[in-house]
Amino acid sequence: MLKYKYDKVVTGGDFMPTQTYLNLPKEKQDRIFNAAVDEFSVRTFNEAKISNIIKSAEIARGSFYQYFDDKKDLLLYLFDIIGNQKIEYFGEDILNNINNIPFTTLFRELYKAGIMFALEHPKYVALMKNVIASKDDHLREMLQASKHKAIELYSFLIDKDKKEYKIRDDIDTVTLAQFVYDITINIATDQFHGEEVLDLNKMYEKADMIMSIFEKGVTKVD
Repeated sequence: MLKYKYDKVVTGGDFMPTQTYLNLPKEKQDRIFNAAVDEFSVRTFNEAKISNIIKSAEIARGSFYQYFDDKKDLLLYLFDIIGNQKIEYFGEDILNNINNIPFTTLFRELYKAGIMFALEHPKYVALMKNVIASKDDHLREMLQASKHKAIELYSFLIDKDKKEYKIRDDIDTVTLAQFVYDITINIATDQFHGEEVLDLNKMYEKADMIMSIFEKGVTKVD
């Protein structure tokens, strides 16, 4: 999942599988990861079956429990890996210069990269939809924690721009960060629930329109 320090963004999540799993050859790790993604992308958390995963990954049930405590443990691992993949997808130019990029520009770049990442990994999108639909309290808490981290990062970047006089200092930082997060999630949800063939230019234009509203406001100035 996305983490940051005040001087840079860093990769790496909070979850680690067992050392036994980490000692496996990469090919076997990938097999287990892909089998799990396949299962969670077509079934909700409650409907997903470990038996399907171990069959697809060609491992014994006993081996599974040497790697993970249960399927929730496995799902946390998937989130960690997918989060790191998404961070890497953003590219070093953005991540290494995050403190030097205005918030509105950064939003555009991350939004567009996020769309492309989702389009290239449709199973990840399906997996996330299934997790959101889950009634498991622990998974909901996990999503809330992820949301909190995003808002915390946005808040840091907004405050940075305030100090550089790029954003009005009378605007409440957390309110703006929350608004940016919510509207981004809503746009993504609308687009990926829509037509089968997505219009990338239309999605990019919407992101630019949102940032234009942030930058210029909605009141007409004579």
